[in-house]
Amino acid sequence: MSELLTPQILCEGVTKMFSVNSLFAGKKLSIIVVANEKAGGFTQEKQSEKNLKTLKEFEDLVKEKAVVTESIKSEVIITKKIGHGKEIAEEIATNASEEELTIIVSAGGDGTSLEIQTGLTKWALKSEVNKKKVQDKIAVFRMPLGTGNDGTDGHTLDESLKILSESIHFANARAVKFSVNGEVTENGIKASCKNPAEYGNVEDKAPWYSFNAAGIGLDAFVCWKTNEEKTKHPGNHYQLMVDFATLNYNKAFPPEDAVIRLYKDDELLDTINSAFEMCVFGVSGHRTFGSGKKIFPVEENVAIVRKLDVMTMVLKNGKFTDGSYISTNLAQTYQADKVVVDYKYPVLCELDGETHLLLEENFPVTMELTEPCIQVIESDSQSCYRGAVKK
Repeated sequence: MSELLTPQILCEGVTKMFSVNSLFAGKKLSIIVVANEKAGGFTQEKQSEKNLKTLKEFEDLVKEKAVVTESIKSEVIITKKIGHGKEIAEEIATNASEEELTIIVSAGGDGTSLEIQTGLTKWALKSEVNKKKVQDKIAVFRMPLGTGNDGTDGHTLDESLKILSESIHFANARAVKFSVNGEVTENGIKASCKNPAEYGNVEDKAPWYSFNAAGIGLDAFVCWKTNEEKTKHPGNHYQLMVDFATLNYNKAFPPEDAVIRLYKDDELLDTINSAFEMCVFGVSGHRTFGSGKKIFPVEENVAIVRKLDVMTMVLKNGKFTDGSYISTNLAQTYQADKVVVDYKYPVLCELDGETHLLLEENFPVTMELTEPCIQVIESDSQSCYRGAVKK
């Protein structure tokens, strides 16, 4: 059996790359790789071997370069359970030295990066002191080691390492905050005839956060089915679940009338009174989900798909995976910073691939852009705006 990539090997490689990048010249760095060692980028043999080869190629490119940091140290922390990334991120933030720049390298898929960024965001919102520390003394770099890598810095390890090998800058990134109006009661659960525990972690209370794209409806159903299938058969089942949802979503969660209000700079942009298949809200435009599917191929960051008949969904679902729906009448798209959805029926929501069941008591729900909240690292040659403010 060939050698596979491990979190420890990844840590050694990226530490070398950080140490020679001019952005960190004269800085004291603490590199902390927070890894899901069960992620496909480590465990799936062919992909892991490819990732290891890629890492070694980039190490070769920088091995002759001089170290520019004043000092650098590194460690690996392995996530042990669902939600552990949030706990680790809060602990890192609490203990991070003011004398160093702490870089948290998320080594997993979208779930790992979501947990780490959520943990940092919630910790930062506790006080102005915390917020300043997260934005000045801690940075996140999101490595794509999972089956879904839409919220990471690059969809492949090659793309991510290329960022670190080039000219880069710090930026403070926004998130989508997802708030509910009220908590679900036992009576509400009985009335819905659905069990929230079947669709997500009921201990994870709102507000929730997304750092790529959040949504309500069909997209969340696809995410739920994908996650369910992945627990049984590891791998990328997204496209298969898109096809499944096309035929089954309207049976499981029949779309009913809703009121959707969209806002930009506190001004009402539009009000939609209609049954809908999905309402998706991105941190910015130019976003993907389902491992590279172009949900937002342009600057607009909100898409609303009204109720469609099954035949239309079957014939047109490819347009939602390649982004060509943007030039059709299948969806309305907007550039907005807040969406309020009022609804009376059970429906799923998703945030970077993690799902929850919404019931009548939760509505109205609000998806809105936060102020810049966490520090990330971006390429100077980045081709489009990704929701972060360059420092």
